[in-house]
Amino acid sequence: MNKNKIGVVVDSTFKMNQAYIKEKDIRVVFLDILVGDQTYKDGELSNDEIYAFMDKNIKVTTSQPAPNRFMNAYQSLLDDGYEHVICLTVSETLSGTFNSANLAKGMLEDDSKVTVFDTKSAICGGEFLAEALIEHIESLDSLEAVKAAF
Repeated sequence: MNKNKIGVVVDSTFKMNQAYIKEKDIRVVFLDILVGDQTYKDGELSNDEIYAFMDKNIKVTTSQPAPNRFMNAYQSLLDDGYEHVICLTVSETLSGTFNSANLAKGMLEDDSKVTVFDTKSAICGGEFLAEALIEHIESLDSLEAVKAAF
């Protein structure tokens, strides 16, 4: 746990390194991949598998996570002793994920313990922003300083 006791949640579009996620105790909330009438967790299918479905004219789409997935991630960090949680999501203009994350915040007993940021970014930018956030959390002295720097 970092000195500021700030936990981090990201959505699965960030495609972060699994070792880094484990080392920094980041919680990942997965989007759904809809293939025809089947639902998969983001990451369960390879790109080649997705392309094969598309080659067969099977509709492939994504769906934002349900708010309870974010709520469970927030609560997990708070239960583990973090005093605040910062959640980063893919751009609100690309997905409803930001809205789900905010709805989840409102479902908590004390929503002041969670801050949700719309990164206004797509996949490749999200990972960089998450790593920058972790650096701020580890180097700055307070939640307020982290929020201001981010």
